[in-house]
Amino acid sequence: MNVGNSIVVEILHSDDQGVIFQTTSGSSTGWHTVGYDHHDGWCCTCEQYHFRKGYCRHMKACAAYAADNGIVIDDAHVYNEVVV
Repeated sequence: MNVGNSIVVEILHSDDQGVIFQTTSGSSTGWHTVGYDHHDGWCCTCEQYHFRKGYCRHMKACAAYAADNGIVIDDAHVYNEVVV
């Protein structure tokens, strides 16, 4: 699914503990893996997440994808704290 800013989101795995997504980078031809765990929260393989230690646009795209597809994400902060 294409979610804003040309970021394509796919689900790689989903279970009762969380979801693992794969996304395009949005600005290049690369892919990033984004994880959401109901206990530990978000993580992403992008440089922005590792450098800034905060929410990234890939997490926001995955959260939007999850909401559109009935997947429960318990972290509403991802929408407000994304650094673009």
